[in-house]
Amino acid sequence: MSSPMTYSQFSAFLEVASKEELYEALCRAHEVINDEQRFYISHAMESRKKVATEPAGKLLQYVQTFEQRSRAGYFYREFDMSGDDYDWVPPHTDAWFYELGLWLDRACELAQAPEAEVARKIFDICLPLIDDMSEGIAFAHDLGSWMIPAQHDYLAVYEQLKARNLCAAACPKSRKAQRRSALKGGVG
Repeated sequence: MSSPMTYSQFSAFLEVASKEELYEALCRAHEVINDEQRFYISHAMESRKKVATEPAGKLLQYVQTFEQRSRAGYFYREFDMSGDDYDWVPPHTDAWFYELGLWLDRACELAQAPEAEVARKIFDICLPLIDDMSEGIAFAHDLGSWMIPAQHDYLAVYEQLKARNLCAAACPKSRKAQRRSALKGGVG
């Protein structure tokens, strides 16, 4: 048996593989991964599709559903941590951070008029989730906004929206975002 592909080898394979080879690889991978890994992959694919294909107004409904599911504990999977797995992150927690990153990135993209109001509403839902993540939303040894795979500096974009009076300055969520920004040195 040969050794497993490294990430760079796997990436090179994906670049040149035919559709048939990709299909075969995905089917085989689906056979050998566990249910939690299947959950993460299917959740990531569904989330990415929603973000990429839906109009701005419809995205807000998806973000509201994401918030409801988050607060209901859908992504929360507690486990007994030991010295060997203290840095392990459950797939449901990974899926939560992945989806949150998608919504924050999409809000950043929508922050330019005419969709700036939708972006503000998405931020008003997502930023409090970040503040509350340790309250039964996500589970890991060392939770933090550093786990959010956002491509954009979402706090900076939120601050820009606020500066354009699209976010209420007196809003408690805004103060939390300001504290977060100050603690991080202004980096998202």
